[in-house]
Amino acid sequence: MISFEKKINRLGCFSDFCCIDGIYVSWIYRGGYDYKVLNNFVSMGAMFMTGFFMLSGFVISYSYSEESLIELDKLKRFYLKRAASIYPLYWAYGGYMTIVQKDALINTLMMLPIELPALQSVWHGLASYGHNGGTWFISCLLFCYILFPFINEVLKQISFRAKAVLFCFAFFVSIYTPFLCKVTGFDFI
Repeated sequence: MISFEKKINRLGCFSDFCCIDGIYVSWIYRGGYDYKVLNNFVSMGAMFMTGFFMLSGFVISYSYSEESLIELDKLKRFYLKRAASIYPLYWAYGGYMTIVQKDALINTLMMLPIELPALQSVWHGLASYGHNGGTWFISCLLFCYILFPFINEVLKQISFRAKAVLFCFAFFVSIYTPFLCKVTGFDFI
């Protein structure tokens, strides 16, 4: 049987790629820049964001596949570990963007109740407000971390067939959404 520590070490390359991918996604969603020769590469940001979420979800699901996070102590430890790894960088980036952008101080003060806990991804319209182009991704990640322990417990308890049905549904939605955006002209993403 593989111990918890060995499982995490085996997935180190995935974790490293997730880190690099996350930095890339935050960088490209700053917006308003001409990347010259790299414009085509940068325009694939949504694909990299999807890749990040898929790999990150796989790594975290694999790492916690044999551990229940529903127990209060384990749930607290899970959330504190995620918060300690994400919030310092998130707040540093927000502070940096407040200094760099001329009107960002007023925007930041108005948005403080939403910005401090990184809740801007909950409101679709805030994706391009202030520095949220780069931090919207982090907000999505934190929201997924909040949901993960509960979704993981459900997935551990349902049958393989139910998992296959959920996977097919999620796959269909991920394929259908870009088509729907193209046909309707509405940006759901």
